[in-house]
Amino acid sequence: MARSRHDEGSGKEARKYVPTAESVRRGQRLEQWLKEHEFEASEFSREANISKMSISLYLQGKLDVANMRQRTVEKLLGAMHVSDSWAWTFFDIPEARRKEWRTFRDAPMGHGEEAPQQVVTFLLDASLSGEGYALPEGTTLTLDPLSLTRGLLVCRLPGRYVLARPDAVPAQGEVLGQLVKVAPAAHE
Repeated sequence: MARSRHDEGSGKEARKYVPTAESVRRGQRLEQWLKEHEFEASEFSREANISKMSISLYLQGKLDVANMRQRTVEKLLGAMHVSDSWAWTFFDIPEARRKEWRTFRDAPMGHGEEAPQQVVTFLLDASLSGEGYALPEGTTLTLDPLSLTRGLLVCRLPGRYVLARPDAVPAQGEVLGQLVKVAPAAHE
C-alpha cells in the first residue's frame, strides 16, 4: 500500500506519496499495458475519465492500483476492456481487496451476476477480438458451452477467434460458448 506523509512548509501541508514495492510493480504493469495497447497516459486518462495526475501517480506507484476506490476500478477496467478477474491477476490484487476491488458490470466482465454452473477452460491458440476487446494468443478463457443465447459468445473462425453478441455471431463461425472469465496470457 502506498503511504502518504505530510511535510511542513510555509503553513501548508503538502501531501507526498511514498511508493511501496507492490505499488510500483502495479504501476509498472499499468504502464506495460498502456504501451502494449499504444496508449499515451493522457489519452488513457481521457478514455477512462481518471485525472491525469491520478494516472501519473498510479504509474509511479505513488498511488497503489490495489487501493483504488470502486468507482475508479469501474473506470479503469471499463477503459481497459478487461474483466475483473483478469485485472486481479494482472495487477496482483490481494485476495482480501477483491471484495471491494471489482466492478458491477454484468458477468463475464464484472461481478453483476453469478457465473454459470457448468464451465470449461480454453487456451486461445490464436488472437481473439470483437466487441471492443482484443486478447492475445495464450490467454485462458473460461466458457459456458451451454449458454449460447446471451452475453458475449466466443466463436472460432479460421486462424482467429471472435467475441460477438448472440445476434452478431458470424455465419461461418463455430460458437464455443459464452465468455465467463478471462485470465491473462502467461508472461515469460
